[in-house]
Amino acid sequence: MRPTIMFLGMFMLLLPVVGQDPPIRHVPQIVDSTFAERGGLCPNAHYPSGASRANDARLSVAQVLGPISTVDVYQFGQSFVDFVAVQTYLLRQLAQRPRVLYRYAPWAEATPLAAAGVLGTLHFATGSTGVFEATGVHLCAQDSSGVYWWLRLVPLDMWPPQ
Repeated sequence: MRPTIMFLGMFMLLLPVVGQDPPIRHVPQIVDSTFAERGGLCPNAHYPSGASRANDARLSVAQVLGPISTVDVYQFGQSFVDFVAVQTYLLRQLAQRPRVLYRYAPWAEATPLAAAGVLGTLHFATGSTGVFEATGVHLCAQDSSGVYWWLRLVPLDMWPPQ
């Protein structure tokens, strides 16, 4: 077999399969010592005020963010009974199809992390990484190009399941 074809075949094996859930790994470490006291998501993120984008293509959160190869979870709230519950929660969040994507937090309610928060890193097939923070129906995440997005994932704000 020619080296070029062999390389391409090996490269294709490393790419995530479209429609396949990315592996979610528990990498326990304290990345935010104020985790339990925090009442908001991505407080240090830069964002343009008032910017939003319609999701007319009805893309899932995972598709909006980019080709996610793995997810590392560092810290999570005490209401999760075990790590399997965290994995289930994150896979459900990544599968949601929001109607609008925001470059700022479009909600007024507090988003405390102590009970149901999750902090981690998204690893993309491109080699880039992005942070994510989630709690309840709220999510803040960096896409594969480093842009922050805030999403409120409640039924009223979602496209119907396909």
